[in-house]
Amino acid sequence: MNFSSRKPSFISIFFLLTCFIMMLLGINLFVNSIVKMRKCTETVTAVVVDEVITHSERKDADGYHTVSDYHKPVFRYDYNGREYTVISEEGSDPPRYNIGDYTELKIDPSNPEYYYEPSSNITFILGTIFGTLGLVGTTIFLVVIFKRIGRIDE
Repeated sequence: MNFSSRKPSFISIFFLLTCFIMMLLGINLFVNSIVKMRKCTETVTAVVVDEVITHSERKDADGYHTVSDYHKPVFRYDYNGREYTVISEEGSDPPRYNIGDYTELKIDPSNPEYYYEPSSNITFILGTIFGTLGLVGTTIFLVVIFKRIGRIDE
């Protein structure tokens, strides 16, 4: 069978681009997590002093209405005699912390407002998942294409 006249379909190109974007997103999340872990070497104890609530509403084509509130804790901690207040980058529903709870943060000694929460490794996990799925999908696509090219030559 001669496959030389077959052009890649829209679906196959879309699949490849989706997998490639997922792989790049995963690599970006993964690398950012590793960079934060390496830069943030000092441990501080932070208290949750407030929360920022982000309200989200969605309505799908069937008219189903979804309402979500994402709770981002506001942390306060001291480092080298100075007080810092930061808002978490990660929200959750239900909230992970109550006001008054204490937790451990890792901060960058040269920029104490740059931190990560060792108890919350969602960025690292999502980076690993997206990167792996994107890599596997891209690999499968390339194997199928190279098998087709091998059949063209026969």
